[in-house]
Amino acid sequence: MSDSLPIDEFIKSNDAIFHYTRASVALEEILFYGKFRLSLLKDTNDPWEYKFQLLNMSGWSLPNEVIELYDKAHPVIDRIIRMESRVMCFCSNTVPTIILDTGDTIRDTVVNTIGWNKSRMWAQYGENHRGICLVFSRKAIEAEFANIKEGVITENMQYTTRASIRRNAYTLNGNQLVKDGVENYCYNHIKQHSEALFFTKYIDYRDESEYRVVVFDPNNKYEYIDIKKSIKCVISGDRTPDVYFPLIRQLSDRYGIECRHAYWDRGTPHLVPCKEDEKT
Repeated sequence: MSDSLPIDEFIKSNDAIFHYTRASVALEEILFYGKFRLSLLKDTNDPWEYKFQLLNMSGWSLPNEVIELYDKAHPVIDRIIRMESRVMCFCSNTVPTIILDTGDTIRDTVVNTIGWNKSRMWAQYGENHRGICLVFSRKAIEAEFANIKEGVITENMQYTTRASIRRNAYTLNGNQLVKDGVENYCYNHIKQHSEALFFTKYIDYRDESEYRVVVFDPNNKYEYIDIKKSIKCVISGDRTPDVYFPLIRQLSDRYGIECRHAYWDRGTPHLVPCKEDEKT
């Protein structure tokens, strides 16, 4: 992002990413403390992610010990994916990629790609339009993790028409498992199939146009990320109660950023000045 880019132009750029949340979370936690909490994958709302996946195994001339290793690998895979992998999830302005049953990919030309006016996101995550949409810089978020040499992946989500995770993502190679040992093999397997495990969702979610940060965090070092350099704008919802607007203005001023109000008029969304701005 260019710092000279006006906020209403920045919001339209591919550097802009959007996080919908409740007003209490945005104001009392994220903006008040200047920290964004990364979620464990087990706390997401997608069963592809929060639910333990039964594993398959393939191989040839496998020794008897592989069965014991296979049994040990189940909880290790589960632990790394659901308990040691943290995520930051945002909407974006980008056109999502759709993976067809044939394996071919297409670009979705129908989905709404304006990150701040996704009505379903306001309804589901933005407290039924009473919440807040926080605008961040993708580049600034990535810069916060630049010093972590291993264990951080940032990508746009892909969406598949197949109602299951790709088979090879949950099929273990028995020969490699014996060679590498359980811990090393499981971590390498997850890294190898990170696209399927962390960056692919069923097509029902495609309207989110999600951009995601995944951090492997076995030592609980990255539960929070500082947002002082990455936060760019605060957008209140169409139904956000008036009582919050003085606080929205105060917290926006703290970061030296602007705030906007999402306003629907006869079905058409508009991004207008904050209500506090209108009164002054």
